[in-house]
Amino acid sequence: MTKRLVFLAISIWFCGACSDGGELNDAGSNSTVDTDTDTDTDTDTDTDTDTDTDTDTDTDTDTDTDTDTDTGSDVQPSAGCGKTPTLKSSSSGPDQNTLSVAGANREFILRLPDNYDNTHPHRLIIGLHGAGGSDAEIGPSYFGLFDLANDSTIFVAPSAVGGFWNAESDTAFVDGILEAVEADLCIDTTRIMAEGFSQGAAMARVLGCSRPEKFRAVIGHSAGGVDMPSTCEPVPYFGSLGLSDIMPNSQETQTDPFAQWNGCTITALPTAPGGGHVCTDYSGCPADAPVRWCSYDGGHTPSPSDSGQFSSWMPEEVWSFVSQF
Repeated sequence: MTKRLVFLAISIWFCGACSDGGELNDAGSNSTVDTDTDTDTDTDTDTDTDTDTDTDTDTDTDTDTDTDTDTGSDVQPSAGCGKTPTLKSSSSGPDQNTLSVAGANREFILRLPDNYDNTHPHRLIIGLHGAGGSDAEIGPSYFGLFDLANDSTIFVAPSAVGGFWNAESDTAFVDGILEAVEADLCIDTTRIMAEGFSQGAAMARVLGCSRPEKFRAVIGHSAGGVDMPSTCEPVPYFGSLGLSDIMPNSQETQTDPFAQWNGCTITALPTAPGGGHVCTDYSGCPADAPVRWCSYDGGHTPSPSDSGQFSSWMPEEVWSFVSQF
């Protein structure tokens, strides 16, 4: 009988040792049998609660929410960001928006990017027609820049009363446009620019100098017809003129004043070869206020082409200039 009890005890001991190895749920239900049974409960609860709660919380949300707010830290979104636009956008011709300025109804057209995103602050370029023209001459191509902008830019074209710009009343008109556009659309208010042709170029100069806190850059093609400002804070400026344009227009009347205001070195820059064009940066300009001059063999136009070419080289030149800002 004693032998049978000893045998039974040994069997029970081996069984307890077996359950210790495998599934550690073990909680030692093996109670009293020789707790020295190395209950090495080694509860090594190697339940490896290394549940790697390192859940690699690198949930790699990489909050790269890259809302593509184009966000250099200097981006300033307008009040219209996040809103559904109410202003009319036209991709094929004039679909005019009206604005009351000093008791008069004024008109302008605009064109949104094809994939307009109301959470992304866009560059804004205002295009100004020449004397006797209208907004319809500028849209929908906006001096050829729309296709180059690749959904990065909102374009606006105002109409002058009777086709002729007035420095005082049209500055107030553009103020009103900017107020309306910024309230309705998602604009980066640090990247508002003006491009104009002829009298519209002269008006663009007025805007850049009278509203330095608003305009990041100015582009003027064959400017004239509205007086050059007498003074101006530094502003990036791109000017162009044809060799057979209206005299006495020249580098001296078009871009030298901006070069002087910006602190650039003023020298005689290259003139276009026969049938071609040449564009040159002034030297010595501050990095944030460059001045560029394009001379071409041609007449009074914002869209010159080289001899034997059917398309203008100008849009690419202008886009390269404005897209650096």
